[in-house]
Amino acid sequence: GKAAIIQWDESWSDFDYTTEDVIASPSWAGSMLKLPYNIDVSDNINPDVELVEYIGREHPVSYHGTQIGSKSTWNMDVPAYDKETIYALRRLQKWMGNVYVREPSGSGYWATVTVSFSIKHCEVVIPVTLNITRVEGGI
Repeated sequence: GKAAIIQWDESWSDFDYTTEDVIASPSWAGSMLKLPYNIDVSDNINPDVELVEYIGREHPVSYHGTQIGSKSTWNMDVPAYDKETIYALRRLQKWMGNVYVREPSGSGYWATVTVSFSIKHCEVVIPVTLNITRVEGGI
């Protein structure tokens, strides 16, 4: 699909819980956040490199490490009426582990995510920022 997906290993629960059509055991027991909104993405790659200045050299010498340092910032506007997404964002804010992030382009990776948003009265949209840092491996 065209949405960004974030999954993490938190116990699954539905915000709008009703006794009708309850699934006895969901097909996946973690939490998932689907973001079908227009997302502005800003990527930042910071390779592990150290520049050392030596006497007698005009330019520093570079020594490369093994880390890439990939970060991304996602900005979006979530409609204020989308309570299910706001509920999932609040749960993601409290999550203390890695998450699996899949971009709308289809590429996915493990990451840590920090969520920030500000809800103002009488506003129809809530601006949301996700700061994503790619990590090695999974949970």
